Amino acid sequence: MKRKADIADVQAKSRLLQSKGIQVGMFIMLGYDGEDVSDIEATVDHLKRSNPDVFLTTVAYPIKGTKYHEAVADQVYSGLHWAERTDRDLGVAGRYSVEFYDHATRWMVSEVNLHKLRQAGSRDLARMARLLVNARRGRLGMRRTVDQRDTGNSPDPAGRGWDAESRATEAW
Repeated sequence: MKRKADIADVQAKSRLLQSKGIQVGMFIMLGYDGEDVSDIEATVDHLKRSNPDVFLTTVAYPIKGTKYHEAVADQVYSGLHWAERTDRDLGVAGRYSVEFYDHATRWMVSEVNLHKLRQAGSRDLARMARLLVNARRGRLGMRRTVDQRDTGNSPDPAGRGWDAESRATEAW
């Protein structure tokens, strides 16, 4: 995604707002065309440096009428009938797989939250251990699936319907 934001400025503004008692939230979108692992690593580094109070993640989905949709229109697919789906149910063939992004999200969330606990001097060793294990599982999952691409054949590119037991075993 092309933003005209300066990363150093965002990080400085985050610290300034927090120093005034204002909470900072960030919304991170993964999955844009041309993204690679180094971009995801840079995003994790940015989150650690910015230290937002809250951050949310999603994998980018093409919304009709946006430049992103125009750029990937010939790669957009869904396994659902148009009357049953939303924009979030659209996949983009050719980018990393849904499984890869599940692992990347797991790594990002766990790694950043572990960093926050360390910075705060937390002594909650059990929570820190869980986050460390989850961060490593996410990172290993990324390495295992980095060569997988979304082929456009997934019946559910958004991951809807993936039962909790499978998600716990395979990604979370």
